[in-house]
Amino acid sequence: MGILTLRIKRRWFDKIVAGEKTEEYRRICPHYQSRLSRRYDAVRFFTMDHQNHPIYAIYRLISIRQGPKPSDLYGSPCFILQLGERLE
Repeated sequence: MGILTLRIKRRWFDKIVAGEKTEEYRRICPHYQSRLSRRYDAVRFFTMDHQNHPIYAIYRLISIRQGPKPSDLYGSPCFILQLGERLE
C-alpha cells in the first residue's frame, strides 16, 4: 500500500481528526505534481504537539483531482485530496 506523507498545520490536523475537514488542498507546482502523480492508497498527516513531538494520523485516500479550492475567491486550481475513513 502506497502511503503519501504530508506535513500539516496543527489546526487543520485537528479538524481532519474531528471529521470536520474531509479534503486537503495542495497547490499545483512541480514539487506536488511529481509527488501526486504516483498512486497512493492512504495519506499520513503529521504535525507537532506543544512539546515538539510528532503526531500522526493515517486516512484512506479516495481520490486526487484538480480543481478550485472552495474558499479561493479567484478559483485558482489546486490538487484536491479526498479523504476517507481513518485507518490509524
